[in-house]
Amino acid sequence: MTQNAHSSHTQIAIVGGGLTGGLSALGFAQKGWDVVHLAPAPTRIDRRSTALLTPSLQFLEELGLLRLLEGKGAPLRIMRLLDGTNRLLRTPPTDFVAKEAGIDAFGINFLNSDLLAAIGSATMGLPNLKRVEASVESAELGDPPTLKLSDGNVITADLVVAGDGRNSVLRQAAGIEVRNWSYPQIAIVGEFSHARGHNFVSTEFHTTRGPFTTVPMPGKRSSLVWVVEPQEADRVLAQKLDLTSRQIEKRLQSSLGKVTLERPLQSFPLAGMIANRFAASGVLLVGEASHVFPPIGAQGLNLGIRDVKDALIAAGAPHNSLDIAGVCNAFHRSRAADVRLRTAGVDALNRSLLTEAVPIQLARSVGLHALANSAVLRKGAMALGLGARRKA
Repeated sequence: MTQNAHSSHTQIAIVGGGLTGGLSALGFAQKGWDVVHLAPAPTRIDRRSTALLTPSLQFLEELGLLRLLEGKGAPLRIMRLLDGTNRLLRTPPTDFVAKEAGIDAFGINFLNSDLLAAIGSATMGLPNLKRVEASVESAELGDPPTLKLSDGNVITADLVVAGDGRNSVLRQAAGIEVRNWSYPQIAIVGEFSHARGHNFVSTEFHTTRGPFTTVPMPGKRSSLVWVVEPQEADRVLAQKLDLTSRQIEKRLQSSLGKVTLERPLQSFPLAGMIANRFAASGVLLVGEASHVFPPIGAQGLNLGIRDVKDALIAAGAPHNSLDIAGVCNAFHRSRAADVRLRTAGVDALNRSLLTEAVPIQLARSVGLHALANSAVLRKGAMALGLGARRKA
């Protein structure tokens, strides 16, 4: 250890300063565990938004976060799928209407930065939660797990929750292998204002390069996820905002009227990853330490929130002697079917947009035709999208 460095112990160590890390820290602390949250300061502002579906909102309500987010988000009452291709086999417009599922809205769309700020406010003053602005440089997962930090200090913990992203140090230390794949796509993200109201409709155009999606924000504003090829992303990000605004308006067929971008968009390369196991050696994987896939169908963070919920259930009530192997096995069983189903489904849908293979285009077209014409199928799809689980 370096001079002035020290070693300490905690019941639960949460690794990662993102949304799933913050929610994990808040959740375990509120249950009464002694928690250390290892969360280095962010290197850039995250201008993405997340449509939190009803089960995720219920969890945020339990954590006391929704009152801190009042007025920050907009409800999603209709989710509209449109075919933005010029292919021979085009799919019909398909509306998923929340009232058809017996609810007022599928969820609420928030800026990620607002979610992080609310989590930060909720964790302030909790006596059993300590935040350390340091990353984990290496880990020895013995009994107990030992984490060596970037500030030179060392922390041991009874249980570690790894929310440290797709390059997770903890996942590698636990010897958990992953399957990685890539897509020839970049997601351009941001928010914009528009002249007409969005009427709380989220619109997803399916194009041959990927989805072009707008999601309601408060007032006459919407967030954007625009998936394109890398060279197109470079061109869009380099051009003036007024030109990009006109391009967005054209892609929306002026359905929202004049579009105005006030600040530059951000970009994220698209890739996929899934762990072959979701817990081992006293480490539970949550969020992108466990699964990564394209921004389709509002599944990413909602899946991560279910990771956090299941981690809390697997650990149970605070006590002095954790059955680490039992906790890991219970968590893995609870997450396996859900994560694998969502990852495979989103991957298949994204690839179906990119392929020119007629049989796959036909299958996709038939599937969406069936959804467009069957209330029963739409209700089943909506229940699955909201988080209904299939048994392994």
